[in-house]
Amino acid sequence: MKNLQISGLLQSEQIVLTPKEAAAVLGCNPESIRGQAREDPQMLGFPVCVMGTRVLIPRLSFLKWLGYEEEMK
Repeated sequence: MKNLQISGLLQSEQIVLTPKEAAAVLGCNPESIRGQAREDPQMLGFPVCVMGTRVLIPRLSFLKWLGYEEEMK
């Protein structure tokens, strides 16, 4: 299932991901990503943008963090 989600992200033209989309790939709770993004975003390992109550994740940076840099070309 994870590879299916990764292939969708690689083909997508979305600029940002939601914590729910990132959590589906990582196999974790989206609330964990949201909470960490607010408390100490550096600990996530990938960039996040917190705007008020919204947390957004740059898609290309997330894929790069996962090691899919070659497939993005």
